[in-house]
Amino acid sequence: MDARVIEIDPAVLDALDAGGDGPLPEASRAAIEKAILGDRARVTAVWSVLGMNAQRFHAVQLARRTYVASNDIADGVPDPVCRTILSGHVLDVRPTLVPTEPGRVVLEMRVTCCDLPDVLPAVASGNEIVQTPKYSRAEISTMVCTKSGETRLFSLGNTATARGETRRIVVWTVKTLE
Repeated sequence: MDARVIEIDPAVLDALDAGGDGPLPEASRAAIEKAILGDRARVTAVWSVLGMNAQRFHAVQLARRTYVASNDIADGVPDPVCRTILSGHVLDVRPTLVPTEPGRVVLEMRVTCCDLPDVLPAVASGNEIVQTPKYSRAEISTMVCTKSGETRLFSLGNTATARGETRRIVVWTVKTLE
């Protein structure tokens, strides 16, 4: 399975034929690639994984950020208390081949995305400064039957970025090997 999480300009996505409940048309795939090259879309995660029939596999792409959660006051001087938060993307997939239809696979798929902004907002209170991490989170859990080689698109909803609001999508292709 090859999969990508892409943040895309809503106008670009609205103009695509997203494939409805079927494969993503080649013209739409080309339009997504053009949007990426033209800076109207950004790939935030890429996976290429090999799984066995009916076995669950995971792909994880995480980053760790530390922030100032509070302050301990010692001798009248604030001493920062730091915490850590994870951001990134998780792909969880279980493919099951359809024995009566060669080249078809039932795919149980979960994708979770959690993004932190590049700069964590800070709140000043007297002599203390505390950072308040705000992040966007999106998940999808689905089961779909597809043919080997088909490309599909799922929307993970809107997310706020430094460039404004974008839509987050998952574009994926499954190929069966024999």
